[in-house]
Amino acid sequence: MLEVIQETNTDLYLLYTEWGSKNRTGRLSDRKVTNKSVKILRNIENPERCVVRLYQKYLSLRPSGAPPDVFYFKPLNVPLSNCWYSCRPVGHNLLSQTVKRLCSNIGIEGHNTNHSLRRTCVTRLFQKGIGEQQIMSVTGHRSTDAVRVYKSMSHDQEEAMSKIIQNRVEESQQKTEQNKENEGQMAKVPNMFNFSNCNVVFRN
Repeated sequence: MLEVIQETNTDLYLLYTEWGSKNRTGRLSDRKVTNKSVKILRNIENPERCVVRLYQKYLSLRPSGAPPDVFYFKPLNVPLSNCWYSCRPVGHNLLSQTVKRLCSNIGIEGHNTNHSLRRTCVTRLFQKGIGEQQIMSVTGHRSTDAVRVYKSMSHDQEEAMSKIIQNRVEESQQKTEQNKENEGQMAKVPNMFNFSNCNVVFRN
């Protein structure tokens, strides 16, 4: 279920609550599992990408007599100023091919499915340093092993790691060269004092 919550004049957010999924099928073993609840705050810095604003916009353009248990509706052939969608729900087959179709239209190659959105989201959260438990609270994963499958390094992380490795090698090479230089300088220092065949007596 999706709902817009406004606690104060400025605190507006989108709340998604999931009561059932492939990990929560109503079995006895699931009785202690809490429902997944995801809170999405407004994107004040970038309103054009604000999920809360986009959801409100979508609600305002749906037909007034839309069934309450349907989320995706087919768009009108000729959209109206205050309504872009019909009361007919989008079919399952069309929904399952949505990401694949969109990626194909803009030239993104590869095996892209609706699940790719979930994978991309989790991977980006990992790359930004979000902890596993926080990510699991959003995705609904019940084990860390399952969510770790989505871990991968970004290009920036690969570049940073390469720099660290290369800098360590360069530092090691610089130390070796410095040691050789110091040894060479010590070898050039003349023996200013030669105490061979001498008797040294210390007197009070």
